[in-house]
Amino acid sequence: MYTVGFFGVRKQLVSSAKQIKLLAENDEFCKNRIIGRGVCVSGEFLYVTCRTFLPGSTKKEGINGQLIIMRKKNLKIINIFDYDIKLIEAKVYGNILLTSGLQGFNIYDISVPNKPTELFLYRNSIYNEYQGFEFIKIKGKLFVIFTMFGEGLEIWNITNPKKPKKIRNLPLTNDVMDSPEKIIGHTMDVEINYPYLYAVLGPLSSTVNTEKDMRGIVVYDIRNFDSIKKRLVMIPKKDWYTKRTGDRHPNSIERYRNNLYVNFVEKGVAVFDIKDAQ
Repeated sequence: MYTVGFFGVRKQLVSSAKQIKLLAENDEFCKNRIIGRGVCVSGEFLYVTCRTFLPGSTKKEGINGQLIIMRKKNLKIINIFDYDIKLIEAKVYGNILLTSGLQGFNIYDISVPNKPTELFLYRNSIYNEYQGFEFIKIKGKLFVIFTMFGEGLEIWNITNPKKPKKIRNLPLTNDVMDSPEKIIGHTMDVEINYPYLYAVLGPLSSTVNTEKDMRGIVVYDIRNFDSIKKRLVMIPKKDWYTKRTGDRHPNSIERYRNNLYVNFVEKGVAVFDIKDAQ
């Protein structure tokens, strides 16, 4: 298991819920006011996304983020790329590496895994957030679907990674859905089990413990990008957490077989059964 944070990067062996052995760690980059934010394991390497812990706009001069390449075996740093934005996540699809961040994303060719070649750089002129994302290939075309915090989702066609094209915005407030609720909140992570896409929904700071508070998963049917429908599946209020820590949970989602798992502060994890999805 690889974990990242204010402590840098740690490699741990998990033999049971109560037996976790530290195998290696690296906190060298944390000395520059940079913290680990995400990690992607690919082959013999780790691609670690980092960001400064300083608040404020990513337009300030200096280093706002870094992509750090490490050897998986011993966490030795092989390469470092400085960024003008705060990075969130990195994922690999074939020989493509994509890194998301606050206000944009980068695409690399990693035919040589420890020496990525930049193919495309995108920066939005207005402030927004490219958070968690997933790749999906449909009828020979490769797409990436980003979560955009309060803005909802964005879909890009990256079949040609040198010339990606944005094809859809999916606002959370879009009324094209099967249930009548008006969705209010933010989304920071997504899972795909085609033809369905599952985006986590957490409350905004201004809606926590109010009538507008919503916590759960937004389910999208993405069989037709021109006519995407969605519905909201809430976590029962009797199971809600009470602590106010960081970005409001749920903000992370993973799928294992027929279950979806989302984080939920002191309540642990909320589990959704999707085996009957059609």
